[in-house]
Parts: sequence; structure tokens; C-alpha cells
Amino acid sequence: MRVLAFPEGEDIYTQTDFRAGQQMVSVVFPNLTLSVNEILCPPLVEGLIKAEQARFQELEQGAERLAVRLRELGVDPDRI
Repeated sequence: MRVLAFPEGEDIYTQTDFRAGQQMVSVVFPNLTLSVNEILCPPLVEGLIKAEQARFQELEQGAERLAVRLRELGVDPDRI
């Protein structure tokens, strides 16, 4: 993947080549780092939603297991 940039203070474009798996850091947004793979093959929104829902379900199940264990120990989880 080839990226052309027009750096501030310069009068010509610079060219940078990236390969699959490499990270790219935005010059405009320095906290934004993306891999070449993310740019060329971005994840589908549906897949991201399903992954987040699965993670949330795991957290809910863990919270319920903890509540059950606290009740077994004589602690009311709703009062903590």
C-alpha cells in the first residue's frame, strides 16, 4: 500500500510504502493508529456488533455467577 502525504511546510508530496501487518500512524491525528489490514479489509459492522454482544453476555454471566456465590456466602449482592 502506498501513501502520499503533503507534509506541512513542504512543497512536494512524500511517498511511503507499507506492507500487510504494518502499523500506520496518522500525522493529523497522532493517537490514531491503524494497520494496513484494517484499512484494506475493514471489519464489518455486523461482526463488531456480534463480538461486543458476546462480550457483554460473558460479563453478564460472570456477574450472575458472582451474585450466586455471594448469596451462598450469606451476602446480599443487591446491598453491596
